[in-house]
Amino acid sequence: MTEKNHYFVVVKEREIREIPVDDNEEEFEIIADDSELSAMRELFLNMKDHANTATSFIIKDPFDDRRADREREAYERNLQKVYRKIYELGTNGTKAKIRETGIIK
Repeated sequence: MTEKNHYFVVVKEREIREIPVDDNEEEFEIIADDSELSAMRELFLNMKDHANTATSFIIKDPFDDRRADREREAYERNLQKVYRKIYELGTNGTKAKIRETGIIK
């Protein structure tokens, strides 16, 4: 079994940090092994891809809302996956914070 370590996730920045940073960002503490950390990073890459694609559709054809909407919906679905994964790997404090905010649908 691989060793699990504590990490601090900042969803807005799509960052996973090894130490907490007191910079007024919303951090979620997780406990993860290398495989779980890779899965978390992959979810962040998917978020970035969907955000970039939606933006490019808006720039290329600002009146084609359907394509941009599909990408925004995909982004939202992926964001929910990110928060579910954070909840799954989170400390008790992280899980409580997520439950309190009602982030997960």
